[in-house]
Amino acid sequence: MRSFKKQTEFKIIDETNEILFQYKNGVKRIKIEPIMSSIMMEISGTQSFVSREELINKIWDGNSAVGNKSLTKNIYKIRKVFEENELSNPIETIPKKGYRLKLQTVNHRRPMLPMKRYTPAAIAIILALVLIKLIYPGVGHVILHRLLH
Repeated sequence: MRSFKKQTEFKIIDETNEILFQYKNGVKRIKIEPIMSSIMMEISGTQSFVSREELINKIWDGNSAVGNKSLTKNIYKIRKVFEENELSNPIETIPKKGYRLKLQTVNHRRPMLPMKRYTPAAIAIILALVLIKLIYPGVGHVILHRLLH
């Protein structure tokens, strides 16, 4: 098993078919094909491994005539995306069994947010609301009443 050339994290966003690479100096979004996203989601959703048959059944509805070649081709394409971003292959082939993700399970349902950008604004808003509540104790009730009616 090769080590990563660069220390980074990645996240899979199924809804937008993207892989987000989180580097020390920022985030890089790579658009991938929907089938590649589905494969990554299936492989990352297990602790052990996923057999070729399971992947073909789930992604190609059991059509092994199409699924076998397509699965091999798309695993290659996923590995190529990581290689082009100077990262090691994240998918381990388990001979005669299937595939597994070499890394720990990734958060694949939500895009990463640059927290440093939003944190000061969120703190300022919260402090302003607390200050208003301290100065005008009944104002929260009035605002809520007006918003609901």
